Amino acid sequence: MSNQSEFFFPEEPADPAAPSPWRAEWEGRVKELERQLGVPLNCRVEATLNQGPVLRGKLFLEEEGLWLEGNRHRVLMRIGHTTFRLGEIESVVRIEDEPGDE
Repeated sequence: MSNQSEFFFPEEPADPAAPSPWRAEWEGRVKELERQLGVPLNCRVEATLNQGPVLRGKLFLEEEGLWLEGNRHRVLMRIGHTTFRLGEIESVVRIEDEPGDE
């Protein structure tokens, strides 16, 4: 005999426009992390690094976690293909999304 579990799916898929409980929790956690780090996550920014480069693009956490562990200045960030630590940012300014940006 097989101990295979059965999966039951509703006949109609869930409404993709309906809010998901996990989504609201995730967005709230991102806002809290933005407050703790002092930077606008998942937004278009212009960031000047200590060594002089100026980066433009969406600012993301390089690491997946949404919880701040240890020294906040060591948190890895990313704009495009460039990875850097939060402590390397001299200044960061949020810029308006341009048409066609995702």
